[in-house]
This record gives sequence, structure tokens and C-alpha cells, in this order.
Amino acid sequence: MAGVLALAALLLAGARRIRPPGEPDGGTAPVSLIVPVAGWSAAVHAGLASLLAQNHPDFEIVFVTEDDADDAVPGIRALLSAPAAPGCRRRIHATAGPATSCAQKNLNLVAGVRAADPGRPVLAFCDAGHLAPDGWLRRLTAPVAAHPGAVATGYHDLRPIGPGVACAGRALTVLMLRLLQLVPGLAQPWGGAMAMTRSTFAALDLDAFWAAQVVDDVSLARRLRERGGRVVVAPDAMTATPCAGGLRGWTAWLTRQLYFLRVVFPVAWVVGGLLGYAAALGVAGAAWMALVPGSVPAVAALVAFTALAVSLRRVHPEPGGALRWAVAGWAALFVACACHARSGLARRLVWRGIAYGVAADGSVRVSRSRDRSSSTRVPS
Repeated sequence: MAGVLALAALLLAGARRIRPPGEPDGGTAPVSLIVPVAGWSAAVHAGLASLLAQNHPDFEIVFVTEDDADDAVPGIRALLSAPAAPGCRRRIHATAGPATSCAQKNLNLVAGVRAADPGRPVLAFCDAGHLAPDGWLRRLTAPVAAHPGAVATGYHDLRPIGPGVACAGRALTVLMLRLLQLVPGLAQPWGGAMAMTRSTFAALDLDAFWAAQVVDDVSLARRLRERGGRVVVAPDAMTATPCAGGLRGWTAWLTRQLYFLRVVFPVAWVVGGLLGYAAALGVAGAAWMALVPGSVPAVAALVAFTALAVSLRRVHPEPGGALRWAVAGWAALFVACACHARSGLARRLVWRGIAYGVAADGSVRVSRSRDRSSSTRVPS
């Protein structure tokens, strides 16, 4: 149970650093916002519209798809002609072409930077499908001015839709990752919301680096470690992500994240997995021992573990019922272990009909199919 107690200490330390978002302080330098898009849905439309409505005084948005045949293109074209915030000086659609040596998202990011106005000193990156509140872009980019050479990162909250436990479990997992981001020394860039200066982008040689990687953010963390860079958290640069998926969506997403970690940081993947398995065995063992009359320590351990999950509910903006949240806390531990084991058996990742595999030298193998469905598989 020492692993559970250590995790609890880290999560509670992160929870103490959460503050309600205030008025943006700074973040007014001209910025190019790069948004890779694949597929179309009501959530994507709402997310892109929220970006166009930002109150930043001087920004441009570059929406990037693989090609003009993407389902998102008609919706993007409609947004390009719709009203936008006064500070949105320019909005364009660019295409990247099919990726052959990296993930499609990475190629879209690189293409977006190339299409952006080179005179703007700040670059920001955001995934489609996240709702950005007013002031978000200023909050995300403000640390860039205060910490030259650093990469600023925001994060998001998953908002469960419907009564299912799986969606609440996924929201709890994302919340735990957010809290760990806030612990000094543990911050990592999140690809859903990042910002840096153009000079930092050039110094890290991300144009060529991303074009040979399977993922943007975890690979960037490794790049920063190699180059002596740093990550600065913008704690109030939070977006909201609607979540209506079930168990399959939760496990597919988490397996994908752990697969990336295994590829880029294999030692951290091993250590994290061992701690997770130990914690799961500790909780399972306590549950078994609690069946024996007089096993007060085991019952106390189970109560403490449940209390930890419930205590995190107070820092989530829309957690739902307490009972569902407590059950989700139990499920999250064992789902994480199952996904970790599954990521260890994976040899490739299939996303929207594209299979990504990583060779021992870190090069990316890409194979394509005609299927562009949104399903995710991580087969062995």
C-alpha cells in the first residue's frame, strides 16, 4: 500500500495548487494558433468556434487537415466565413498531405507552422474538440513571455455525459494526470494545449523532429530533456472536453497513452507499471483480508483508498454523483493495470485507418488503409 500512499500524497499536493481562473495576465504578443483537425462532429465544431471567439488582441488560426477530402473541410470552410473575435486577424485552412514517416497529427502541426505568418513571435498548438473558455489563449501564452525558451502547457477536464461509470473513470484518470502536472518536477507538455516562441521551436528543431515521431507531446518532453529545456505549466489554461464514451473508448485511449510512454520513456513505463501493479495487488489483497473478521487494518486501507477517490471529486468542475465517482476510482486502478499490460504487448497503433509502428531505432513505420473511422485499436 506504500505505492497507494505515495500516489495519494502527489495527487493531494497537485490539488492544493488548483486555483480558479482569474483575469489573464499578459499573453498579448501576436500568436499563431495551429489546430490539426481530422473528422467532424458537433464537439469539433463547438471547439473550433470557441477558438475563433478568443479575446486575444492579435492572433491567427491555421486549421490543418491531411487533405481536402477530410470530413472536416466543409465545416472548416464555413467557420472561415463566419464572424470571429476582433483580435482574430487571419484564419486559413492548410493541408499537410499523407504522413509517411510520422504520425499524421505531427505532419499537420509542421505544415501549420509553415503556413503561419512568420512575423508572429509566439506559436500555440491546440487539438480540435476541446471547448476553450474566453481568455484561454492569453492564459496559455502568458508564461512564454515570462520564461523565454520554455514550453508552456495547459490541460483539460473531461466532462462525463450520461450515467456510465466508464466515462467517469476516464474523467478521473485525466484529472489525476492534471494533478500530477501541477507537482513541481513532474510537469510534461500536453499536445492538446502548448505554446512556445518561434525561436524556441527553431532551437529545438521541431520541424524535422516531429516529422519523424509517432507522438508530439511525449516526444517533445524527451527533446526538452536532451536539450536542457523546461516546461512551464499554465494552471488556469484549461479546456473542457465532452466525454460520452464507454469502457472501450477509455481503454483504447489509455492504452494509446501508455504505448507512447513505452516507446519514448521505457524506464518510466516500467517503473510506473510496477507501482501500478503493486498498488492493485495491495488493494485487492486488502479487499480479500477485509472478509476475515477483525481485519481492521485491511478495512481501514479500503476506506482510505475510497476516500482518496472521493476527495478528488471536489476539484473536478462537473464530477457527477459521489457513488459513481467512488466506483470509478476503484475501476481506474485496475483499468490502468490492464491497459499497461496491453500496451506492453502492442507492436503498432491503429488510429483512423492508419497503423503506426516504431522500430528499435525510433523511426516510425506507417501503413495505410482506406478506413478513416474514428476507432482505435492497439493490436499485438
